[in-house]
Amino acid sequence: MEDMDLNRVELTGMVLDNPKFNVNKENGTKYCRFQVATIKKWRDPKGQNKESRDTHNCVAWGKTAKLLNEMIVRNMRVHLIGELKMRTYEKEDFKRSFVEVNVTQFEVLAYA
Repeated sequence: MEDMDLNRVELTGMVLDNPKFNVNKENGTKYCRFQVATIKKWRDPKGQNKESRDTHNCVAWGKTAKLLNEMIVRNMRVHLIGELKMRTYEKEDFKRSFVEVNVTQFEVLAYA
């Protein structure tokens, strides 16, 4: 059996802002960008409730982008499936990189 790599992400969280829908000027591809927050809760050894929040940059393409833009809004709870993608760009002679979730499937869990 060959070694197989897997790049799969599943997130369940809250949409932080309304999605921003755009069309790529070069090739006409539709895309949608938005952020989702996930919160991890736990109890520390002293019994105190703790939580930490992570913000995830997300992007969807094509039909998925169109549906996301029509169906989700700020404060909506969603379940996303996709893959991690590293993006790099240059701005003001400084190279910047970040990771985003390339969303391929989604489900609305609770309406705002």
